[in-house]
Amino acid sequence: MVPRFSLLLATFLSGAAALIFEVVWVRLLTQVLGHTTAAVTAVLAAFFLGLGLGSFLASRIVERTRHPLRIYAGLEVLIAVLGVSMPALVGLTEGVFLSGEGGVSEGSLFPVIRFLLAVSVLLLPTLMMGATVPLLTHVLTRNRFELGDTSGLLYAVNTVGAVIGTLLAGFFLIETFGLLSSCQIAGILNVTSALLVLAASPFVLRRSESLYFDAPDPEGDGIEDVEHVHERAGKWVLIAIGLSGLFALSYEVLWTRLVGMFLVNSSYSFTLILATVLLGSAVGALFMSRFVDGLRRPAFLLGVSQVLLGTLAVTTLFLLQALNERMSMNLDGPIGKLVGSFVEEGSYGGTVASEALGICAFFLTPTLIMGMTFPLAVRLYGGAAYRGRLGGETGGHTAGRSVGSVLYANTLIGLFGPPLTTFLLIPWLGVANSLVLLGVLQALFGVVLILLTAEVTAPMRWVFATLVVAPGVFFLTLLPRDIQVWKSPNDTKLIAYREGSAATVAVVLDSGGLPRLKMNNTYSLGGGEGRLIEARQGHLPVLLAKSHLRNVLVIGMGTGNTARALSRHSIEELSVVEIVPGVIDLTSYFAPPGEEPLEQEKVKIIGGDGREVVLRSKKSYDLVVGDLFFPWRAGMSELYSQEHFERIKEKLALGGVYCQWLPLYQLSPDCLGIVVRTFLSVFPEATLWMGYPKANDPIACLVGGATETLVDPQALEVKLRDELVRSHLQAVGFREPVDVMSLFVTGPTKLKETYLDRLGQGEITTDDRPILEFRAAREHSRQREFGLANLRFLLELRSPPGPELVSPLGGELAERRDRVYRAMGKILEGHAHEMEGALDLRTNVAPAYAVMYMQRSIDAYCEALEIAPSHDFALIVLRAKADTAMNEGHLPEAISILEEVLGRIEPKADLLGRLGVAWYLEGDPGEALGPLNQCLALDARATLARIYLGKTYLALDRPDEAEQALMTAKNEMPAHPVLNAALGELYVSLGRIEEAKNALSLALQGNPRDSESRDLLQKITEKP
Repeated sequence: MVPRFSLLLATFLSGAAALIFEVVWVRLLTQVLGHTTAAVTAVLAAFFLGLGLGSFLASRIVERTRHPLRIYAGLEVLIAVLGVSMPALVGLTEGVFLSGEGGVSEGSLFPVIRFLLAVSVLLLPTLMMGATVPLLTHVLTRNRFELGDTSGLLYAVNTVGAVIGTLLAGFFLIETFGLLSSCQIAGILNVTSALLVLAASPFVLRRSESLYFDAPDPEGDGIEDVEHVHERAGKWVLIAIGLSGLFALSYEVLWTRLVGMFLVNSSYSFTLILATVLLGSAVGALFMSRFVDGLRRPAFLLGVSQVLLGTLAVTTLFLLQALNERMSMNLDGPIGKLVGSFVEEGSYGGTVASEALGICAFFLTPTLIMGMTFPLAVRLYGGAAYRGRLGGETGGHTAGRSVGSVLYANTLIGLFGPPLTTFLLIPWLGVANSLVLLGVLQALFGVVLILLTAEVTAPMRWVFATLVVAPGVFFLTLLPRDIQVWKSPNDTKLIAYREGSAATVAVVLDSGGLPRLKMNNTYSLGGGEGRLIEARQGHLPVLLAKSHLRNVLVIGMGTGNTARALSRHSIEELSVVEIVPGVIDLTSYFAPPGEEPLEQEKVKIIGGDGREVVLRSKKSYDLVVGDLFFPWRAGMSELYSQEHFERIKEKLALGGVYCQWLPLYQLSPDCLGIVVRTFLSVFPEATLWMGYPKANDPIACLVGGATETLVDPQALEVKLRDELVRSHLQAVGFREPVDVMSLFVTGPTKLKETYLDRLGQGEITTDDRPILEFRAAREHSRQREFGLANLRFLLELRSPPGPELVSPLGGELAERRDRVYRAMGKILEGHAHEMEGALDLRTNVAPAYAVMYMQRSIDAYCEALEIAPSHDFALIVLRAKADTAMNEGHLPEAISILEEVLGRIEPKADLLGRLGVAWYLEGDPGEALGPLNQCLALDARATLARIYLGKTYLALDRPDEAEQALMTAKNEMPAHPVLNAALGELYVSLGRIEEAKNALSLALQGNPRDSESRDLLQKITEKP
């Protein structure tokens, strides 16, 4: 018993070490090859290839050795040595990867090269891993009548160890100790496993005669009488278990994509998925191993398992379609509410528990069945081998060979599942239809397996086939032909949809009718304020960089608005990197006609991982812009790592600038400190700037690289007067140099004093220890607080740029700068009050305080206008607040904002026009008339105000003045749908039916969703 326990403990530790190594090795290799789907798939395929070949070799070695445990121990020690050496081996691979002009990744052979590089690093250690289970099975199986029991038990114990290893690596080791130390810990587990086996070997070797299947039945219970059941199944079992592995790994890819629509998609999420898959397999194998050796029809059960798995695959799709948006994994959804009954709301534990429940709902049942197939297949194959159907002669076929053969078939055929699904099925059919196709094929395969192998009469086979196939055909006829796994919320309209190998991407219209980009249904970009923010992310770095820009690199494309803004400047070559191909396809939905950067010769779109592109690039860049990377998303934190910053610094030309944008609403103050310290470790002269300080989603940027004076007002003036971009810069609030300088937060001296001295704990995020990724994911459930906390802290940090950062200013310009700087401070204060009120409303704490905070925010914005009346940022904020209130139907709030602003500053045409429109929409044309006329007195070209002036006159029953206003507007915007709808209504009231029909038809051409115009046109058309 002691040797048996020692060997089981050894295989447990071996499984734990193997998964720690796998998690770490995948990270190490993707740091070199990139985090693209192709790179990850290549690494995993290389991993499975090694495991399969190792199982194959072990199945042959066990028959030729009398000391299998010594071989096992030696393999475990070698795995430990190679595993600990893996970081150095990957470093050597990086040198090969980057060798040659342009790097080896250029050209159509890159996927093959990726795979070969991964194989070259992983083959030897994974080959050894694959050999371990067959060797121990060979030793522990006393006779052929325990083959299924022993193999299933070993597989289960090894897999439970893998579950523990996965959880240890994903939740503790990598964050706490780093990748190299995690490898060392896994190596210790391997060595411990080897020592346990060596300690048990003297006891095991005394019964070497039991290692072969020719031993008699010790129980004499007649099991041998049913061995003939296995004969027919033997020649099919390797094909069956191989295809089962292919289907299983394909489902794992598809189900991960499906549940990814509702998960946080952090490293913890994917750790939970992997652990759940392994746990289900272990429990299934353990359950089946208890009685598999006594089954009379194991082939029949193997076939039934395939039918059940195929059916479950399609059923999960129906489950998803039924639950759709309601199946939220956060604490607001049904699953979250269940979790919230026993964990603290908004806690890290609650998020993990909620995700774990949702993952189990998708993965646990099918993986239980998958685990059951392994001992079934081993028992079938081993029985057939003993009967002489596979090995030539009866007898002499070992347990180790049977287990090794089943494992290599399962692994080697299974490794084709992920690339087949990722690169062929998903792009061709989409996630849902791929799941249906694979489910149908597996169910049909199960039927065929039963018909070919099961010990049943011919009539019964056909009856069974009919009972399975007929309902299956009927079932499939109920499926929609075009299944989309993403559905837009009720207040949006889905207008474009792409399912690719990397993600599901959609374009929807928000409540204001503006397009937004959504990826995997977890976050969105674009919209009204989004366009302005994204454009500023391109314009501000150019204004802070040197004058002549030859090569510019943007990491992250999103809606393309940042790249589009950059492309308007005098740049010789603009390279834009985007890892998700579907995003590139959909950027046209966010571009004004004729302004799509994909169509410009100087813009080069690169599909791939930003780190990989920087690593391979042979160019020097005058400007590099890093997009807003969400640090909690798996793999994203590496774009904030010290090594990544160092590589960018190496690629900067003399005087080049690197601008890294920071989502303050996604970074806790602690995580923001980690990013700042990491940046300072590479760019010690870094400065911090605000982006557009949006209240809900504030952003900032770290700027480093250039050593000369950062801001030169004279050079800024030249850039701002550039006729190519002047109007675009003014649209985002950059009219004069002081507008740029007002965004300055602090310089290197105060950054170091704050983050390296006062708040410094020495923590930075590196490739070896990516603490940011785990810390951000753990704090993700509290992200509602982050924007406010960071905004308050940045308000404390703010200090005007000194002479070491800004060229000397004249008296008037210095005074202007100070006023605008103070005005920006008031805007930030207003945002802080607004966010405090929003938090109070979300938590239902003292709604009266929320209203008070909202009023304080308006007061702060108006104070900013009083300090600097022409300051565009303050006006942009107030316009945006009024527009948001109007778009959401909160007209009294919009009117209150606009009237308070206009009561404090000189009248402005655009604000008066908005006030008039708001009064009209509120149903009070008498109040609307004054502001609209005042607007047009200040700006006769305010066409929208003139249109609503015509509608106002029409509502006041003054048709002549209404027609005059509308016809004047028609000269400016003849196709405007609101204008033509108003003209149609006017002509109907005047009895000019034909003119009304023409106007209403034009209105519907411009806006097909205008139900009022459609109803009115139908009414006058049907009227005799």
